[in-house]
Amino acid sequence: MDKKVVIEYDDINTKEEIDRVEQNLKAINGVKVHIIGINTAELSYDENNVDGGDIERAIEDVGGNVRAVNREE
Repeated sequence: MDKKVVIEYDDINTKEEIDRVEQNLKAINGVKVHIIGINTAELSYDENNVDGGDIERAIEDVGGNVRAVNREE
């Protein structure tokens, strides 16, 4: 079953950085990006097949700093 999350992050400030974060997230098999912006990304993923650490690294690789991961039930 897909788990929905809203990820809050800092240090992503330009359109190019947002695009790179989106590309990194979409490159993770099983992740679906719904909304992405300068401070948050709303996505869903198959929790049985995706490591949450991979999602955080996708943001950190662009220079972002993950502040919070809010899971929706």
